Amino acid sequence: MNFLEQLRQLDPRDVGRWPFLFRALGVALVFVVTTGLLIYYFVNRGNLEDLRKAEAKQTSLWQTFD
Repeated sequence: MNFLEQLRQLDPRDVGRWPFLFRALGVALVFVVTTGLLIYYFVNRGNLEDLRKAEAKQTSLWQTFD
């Protein structure tokens, strides 16, 4: 059996019977997605507030310039 056939035959209700490779890939996928979401949330959250303040300042500077 090749990789894709094994992947199709996996039972999502019985993860404990999956081969080690597929369980490891599943855990790694969950880890990568969770880490990416946490980084996006904590890093970009502060930057968005700074961006909004800078845009407001830019607007007031343009009004002063005009």
